[in-house]
Amino acid sequence: MRSRVVLAVGRQQEVRLLEALQADMRQRLVARVTTAADLVRLIEDGQADVAVLDEDLHALSQDLLNLLAARHFPFVFLARNVEACSWRVRGGLVLPATSESGGMLDALPRALSGEPHSRRTKSGKATTSTQPARNPATDTPEPHVPEASDAPDRQRRRFGLIVFWGGAAAGRTLLALSTGALLGSVAPTITVDLDTTGASLCAYLDDGTRGLADRHLVALAQAAPTTAEAWQRELALSVQPLGPYSPKAHVLCGVPWAKERSKLSGPFVERLLVELRARYDYVLVDLGDEPLSGLEIEAVVGHAALRGADHVLVVATPDAVCLHRTRTALADASDLLVRQRASLVLNRCRKLDPDEVELATELPVVAMLPDDSGPVRRALERGWPVVCEPDSRLRRPLGELVERIHGGAVDLRPTADKPAAWPAWPRVRTVLANAPALGSLFGGSPG
Repeated sequence: MRSRVVLAVGRQQEVRLLEALQADMRQRLVARVTTAADLVRLIEDGQADVAVLDEDLHALSQDLLNLLAARHFPFVFLARNVEACSWRVRGGLVLPATSESGGMLDALPRALSGEPHSRRTKSGKATTSTQPARNPATDTPEPHVPEASDAPDRQRRRFGLIVFWGGAAAGRTLLALSTGALLGSVAPTITVDLDTTGASLCAYLDDGTRGLADRHLVALAQAAPTTAEAWQRELALSVQPLGPYSPKAHVLCGVPWAKERSKLSGPFVERLLVELRARYDYVLVDLGDEPLSGLEIEAVVGHAALRGADHVLVVATPDAVCLHRTRTALADASDLLVRQRASLVLNRCRKLDPDEVELATELPVVAMLPDDSGPVRRALERGWPVVCEPDSRLRRPLGELVERIHGGAVDLRPTADKPAAWPAWPRVRTVLANAPALGSLFGGSPG
């Protein structure tokens, strides 16, 4: 039986391959597509056996290449610079774009047979791929997303879904990421970036050479999963491990460009949080401080996150300007925020009377965290949470708050103290000891 071929290439390559396919008895052309979306749709409908792609395909992205590899769909990729692109292509064969059309068609049966990733030189001689070998000492494995059925009691956790809310300048993302690292050392935890206009989670985990994560929230929304099986598959393609220092922690990076926030919706965010809660003990949401009034997507996402929260940690700094903005935001969210399920975390504190802050914001202060600028700067350079820095002043007080959330001990000294254990994916870069509110807000045992 002749294999069904789809061409997803530019006009120049298409003309060359069409002529060659007419004389080829091994395979037949079933479609020509011009966009990545059309290619995915054709594959999902089961209308093709193998594809030929090149760099002129509209909306070609790493997400598409990862999707093809994850679904084990055979393809041949025609590259202008094989050396430069081989590292991005997993599961397909890479050939120079200048290869003879007959050589391209000869590669299709090899791709169908599952031949390991390889390339051909202009002479046609096969060589091994230049894709670097994985180093188990430094590479972070693909995350194992827990199955929804793995822990039927997860919905019972008192603080299973926590929203970190407040201005970015107050250190909201930094604290959400560090909390995720600490909780992820003892329980399945995921940190989700839902800041629709200033997503920065991937920037904290980036070494400065990429700027954006390959997998993110928008790609998950565009996949539009509807069944439990589809959610499991798409989450496995979207989430990323935080790092070996926190083996049970995952992250889901946010909107890579603010203009793409329109691809999100309230129902999607609500279903996303439900699906994550069914799979993780803790879901931490990094939520932006955009206005909650109106029908803009920022307000819609904020409504969905705050409605689903078990608890809201409002992050602020103890200066007059930040506290004023916090009071304004709290008034704006008065119809959404249940005050009994919200509390204040004061970051970069020096000397301060917490009673005055509680009186001003009408929220209990559950944590006062010290200024930790030196370790924070080094953590950003290394692309990991600040609590992984051996001299971090945040590690102990934030760890004490996390222990109250978890209802048990957490590992306050992650193994990330060893530099060799840094994550390999692009490093997309004092609690009040006598505060009575702590026992009532974050007491009890987990489960």
